[in-house]
Amino acid sequence: PNIPDGYGTFNLDYSIVHLGTKATIIKKPFSYLTLDYYHNIENLSRNDSISKKFKKQKSGIVVSAGIGKLKSKGNWAFSTTLIYIEKYSIVDFLAQNDWTRWDYSSQGSPDGRLSNYKGLEFYVGYLAGKNFKINARFFLVEQLVPIGIFKETGNRIRLDLDIGF
Repeated sequence: PNIPDGYGTFNLDYSIVHLGTKATIIKKPFSYLTLDYYHNIENLSRNDSISKKFKKQKSGIVVSAGIGKLKSKGNWAFSTTLIYIEKYSIVDFLAQNDWTRWDYSSQGSPDGRLSNYKGLEFYVGYLAGKNFKINARFFLVEQLVPIGIFKETGNRIRLDLDIGF
C-alpha cells in the first residue's frame, strides 16, 4: 500500500535493485568509503494514483567516508554520509528512521515516511570503556519534492549512550 497500517488508498509494486560496496582506503588509521545505490525498476508512469511529480522518483544513493574504529577503550571514530533518496526508490515505511522523524500520522498511520529527501550526517563516536560507547550524530535533511505547500526539513542532533551488560 502507499500508506501502511490499513490506511492505503492504492497499492503499488516495487522491484528494487540495490548495489553496495565498502572499500578500506588506509588500514592505519582505518579509513573507508561506502556506496549504496537503489533503483526501483517498476514502471510507475502507468499508475494513475501516483502524482506526476513523483513518477520518476525511483533512485537513491548513499555515500559515506569515515576514519577510525571503536574496538578498544579510548578509540574514536568519525564519518560523514551524503544521502539522496527519491520517493519510490525504497519502501519508505520499511526503511530505517535515523535520518528523519516524518510519518503518515496525518493519514492515520504512525509509521515512518522515510524517503523523498536529501541530507548530510556527521558522526562522532567514542569508546569510553569495554561496555560504554558514546555516539553523536548531526543530521541536516531537506525534502526533495514538497508533498504539501512547503519543503520539510529535519535538522537534528542525536546522542546515544550504549551500555552493555
